[in-house]
Amino acid sequence: MTRNASPPTTFFVHLHSVRGIAALLVVANHIAAKKSFFPAIPYCGLDTFFEHTGVLGLTIFFCLSGFLITHLLLTEQQTKGNISVKKFYIRRALRIWPLYYLIILLGHFLLPMLVNSQFEGGQPSQYFAVKSLLYLLLLPNYVLFLFKPHNPYIDVTWSVGVEEQFYLLWPWIIKYTKRLVWVCGILILLQALAEVATHFLAQKPLYQTTWYFANKLFRALEWTRCGYFACGALAAFWLHHPPKWLSAVVRVAPFIFLASVCWVWHHPYLLHYLLLAMIYSIFQIWLVQQPNNQPNALGNLLQWLGNISYSLYLWHCMVIIGVFAIVSAYWPNTPGAAWLVYPIAISFASGISSLSYTYFEKYFIHLKNKYGIR
Repeated sequence: MTRNASPPTTFFVHLHSVRGIAALLVVANHIAAKKSFFPAIPYCGLDTFFEHTGVLGLTIFFCLSGFLITHLLLTEQQTKGNISVKKFYIRRALRIWPLYYLIILLGHFLLPMLVNSQFEGGQPSQYFAVKSLLYLLLLPNYVLFLFKPHNPYIDVTWSVGVEEQFYLLWPWIIKYTKRLVWVCGILILLQALAEVATHFLAQKPLYQTTWYFANKLFRALEWTRCGYFACGALAAFWLHHPPKWLSAVVRVAPFIFLASVCWVWHHPYLLHYLLLAMIYSIFQIWLVQQPNNQPNALGNLLQWLGNISYSLYLWHCMVIIGVFAIVSAYWPNTPGAAWLVYPIAISFASGISSLSYTYFEKYFIHLKNKYGIR
């Protein structure tokens, strides 16, 4: 790879805001989805509106991670001549692990024992030891993949596991590959293959051994979300080494992205999210090229949401279940409650996440920054 001048910053204000919006999309989707556990809370029009926003939010998260991590690694490689994989691992561990393990402690070990949980029957679930080991080894995606029923307090941790597995391999790829565009292209094609194969294999008689294992194999590949990370990584590479056609495409990226979001929101068909990931990744380049505006109320709110987005993502399921339990006990089958649970759950989840970020995570973030690019 040729060395061009590296983009001067490793923090992008507008992408930070997008991270907060993506977190809200996931939270709203889970408010709608977790009503199925609480029959005393009626459904409403918002539930249909937010039916697919969880996948949309995660699509943005994965592309954003691929973009930012690749940008950081390329910046380190171009400014220092090498990548310290050890320091990269330390930075990721200090940012991800403390809150992740706290959530696992609460949601997997404590809550099922303290609460007469309708989800676990008040007893340790089947294969509790195996699930515990997978959670502790940062493999929560395999808990969700291999076992049912899912633990609704912490089922969102599957995506944290996927990201950690991406972080484990990606710095080595950036450090040693000379054909990053080809690597990203192959990963995107593998993702597309896995999604198409899984779709068609679901229609086959899975009781037959061949179809069963083929379905499992392609589902496991699909769940890596390798193509989504690769879309973001490709955009980061192009930011550092812009091809001639990039500026023309970036200019129209906002319009294409907004049209794509509107389409996918109502037509979440096969490969549409992967196509959206490709479009969003180009849109990211447009975002990072925009000037930082003067602070205003909306901008400050989005920056705050960006700060607490990781906390919000991990805490919100427990908060939603707690809010639903209270509403079911004191205001069962109340039509207004079907709508009010949205602002109530989001407000409480945001407040708890803000406290978590300020009084727990910030300590580790300060430690992480000692291992940043200097």
